[in-house]
Amino acid sequence: MKDKLAWEKELLGLYVSGHPLEKYRETIVKKDMDIKKARENKKDGDSVVLAIIINAVRMVQTKNK
Repeated sequence: MKDKLAWEKELLGLYVSGHPLEKYRETIVKKDMDIKKARENKKDGDSVVLAIIINAVRMVQTKNK
């Protein structure tokens, strides 16, 4: 299923037969946290756990390397 979803995303640009985070749906819903709520309700130093999918990683070299 993981490979099938990866192919769908690469070829079509979206998931058709499911979603990679589907098996975690119950946990995600139970925690009821999103980026907006985390930014509004958390103080500096608090830990937040979010379920995300990283689509791309880009290496950037700064002047300080």
